[in-house]
Amino acid sequence: MWNKLSASVFFVVALVYVHAAVAEIQTQQVKEDTVKVSEWNHFAQQLLELSKKTVAARTVKKRETEGSYGGEVAGRYGYRRVDYHDDKTGKLLSRVQWDRDKPDQLQEIEVYIYGPQDRVLRDYLASYLPWSHNAPIQTAINLHQYNNGLHAFRQFDASGELLFEKCTGEYKGHSVDLALEDYEIDETVTAATDYHACFKGLRKTAGEYLLPH
Repeated sequence: MWNKLSASVFFVVALVYVHAAVAEIQTQQVKEDTVKVSEWNHFAQQLLELSKKTVAARTVKKRETEGSYGGEVAGRYGYRRVDYHDDKTGKLLSRVQWDRDKPDQLQEIEVYIYGPQDRVLRDYLASYLPWSHNAPIQTAINLHQYNNGLHAFRQFDASGELLFEKCTGEYKGHSVDLALEDYEIDETVTAATDYHACFKGLRKTAGEYLLPH
């Protein structure tokens, strides 16, 4: 008898297969783009160097964990994750994830750069699929802006393409919660008062931050 539990299990299994298929398609696209392969691998290596410099400049708390991924394919792969927090503020400075069985093979890295009031100015990400190390499957450069109770960021990939924009907070007595994919950003959206209040002063390109620093 088909019941809610069976339906839920079927949905989860189907979702795992969909995600795996999408990841494989994205991986193939990256493999075929030799310029992107070079750019994104270089970006990941630069993030490793930035992580080392960021951690070396602070007194940090280091925490290591090990685990395995979920799913039929990824479940065969394990990871070792190292989190570095600022000892004084508790803020996450960097998170570096390595293949558990290949200690020198990077799987994912995040680095956070803070400014006044310990607010994030920039954060970076590079992530490989556990079973493919040709190039990162995802890269991100997030540039942040804080305007009168609003927190906005723009996200670019390591090739400089705009991916996403988000803004949350309070503006003139009402809540703001904007989340826009690149294809949703047009003149109608950018002309809105809330949009202008959110993103005023935030650069429109990744610029020099394509080289993480």
